[in-house]
Amino acid sequence: MNSNGIPQHDLDSSSIDEMNIHLGGMLGGPGNEPDSICALMFSIDDLDSIRAIHGDDVASSVIHAVFSRARSAIRTTDVLFATNNDEFVAALRGVNTLNVAEVVAHKIRMSLGEPIAVGELRFHVTLHIGLAITSAGDDAESLVVRAHEALHAR
Repeated sequence: MNSNGIPQHDLDSSSIDEMNIHLGGMLGGPGNEPDSICALMFSIDDLDSIRAIHGDDVASSVIHAVFSRARSAIRTTDVLFATNNDEFVAALRGVNTLNVAEVVAHKIRMSLGEPIAVGELRFHVTLHIGLAITSAGDDAESLVVRAHEALHAR
């Protein structure tokens, strides 16, 4: 399990280094043709407020629910990672246009249309999303960095 209580087998990585290794494999290596990849990075709006008001256990439950719903919103060929800083990265195979990536982002947002229940509490969760699509010469780290920059470019 990672620090947010998400079972390790539900994640492809809980660390940035492992995520970069996995994405690097998706991007190709010696003898492998690279896939076109879109990194869709997202974070939960107001998670810090949820944590401050309701505590770490409730925030962890919200994170787990968001991960589960987002996982169900993407294709089985795509990979979802939860980072150690309460952000998520969906690696979308074969996505090479922003239009397609925005459709996936919309599906993830729609998966959160119903409130997340944690005991008696109900949370209407929204996300902030940043997108980056592979370009010539990209490695996993540069792709994730560009998605992270897009996430925080408000």
